[in-house]
Amino acid sequence: VTMLNDRTRNANFKLLPEEGWHCILYDEKEIFQGIITKISESRGNSMTVTAYDLGIYLSNNKDTFVYEGYTLSEIFIDVCSRYGVPYDSVCSSSACIESIVKKNSTAYDVLTTAMEEEYKATGIKHSIVASKGKLSLIERKEHLIEWMIESGRNISAYTYTRSIEKIKTRVKLYSKDNVAVAEEANTALEA
Repeated sequence: VTMLNDRTRNANFKLLPEEGWHCILYDEKEIFQGIITKISESRGNSMTVTAYDLGIYLSNNKDTFVYEGYTLSEIFIDVCSRYGVPYDSVCSSSACIESIVKKNSTAYDVLTTAMEEEYKATGIKHSIVASKGKLSLIERKEHLIEWMIESGRNISAYTYTRSIEKIKTRVKLYSKDNVAVAEEANTALEA
């Protein structure tokens, strides 16, 4: 979100959010709720604030996970409880997942694997969504929202960036004896 602090309208008003603050965005109803993690200021009294919903805790924390004979719903509840992340609705899932063992993985990776296993077994897709400061596990068909983002209407500024800085054009596969067993190159990207 980019905010403008227009001092010509009110010289005494200063908006100075801080990292760690809780933020809620409304447009007649709650659109987003999260934690401010980054603040950037620039000329012209423009301030860019980056905030993430509670899902960031699932993406930033790593641990070892072992689940045998659990359902997706049970894994979701266990992961949220393990990290102290509040959750709201949890749709029922029917597939008993034989085994998920992940070492040094994020909680989100484990939940993604569990959602993939549930989909393979039942054909039902699931999503993790954040609303009102809580996470929910839903069937994907339950949560269809169409957003229309328009420059000059509901966003004041944006930056679009494309980059190939970290692209890999050549890959080699080595055996355990450190012998190259396969090589692939995309020379069209090297021209």
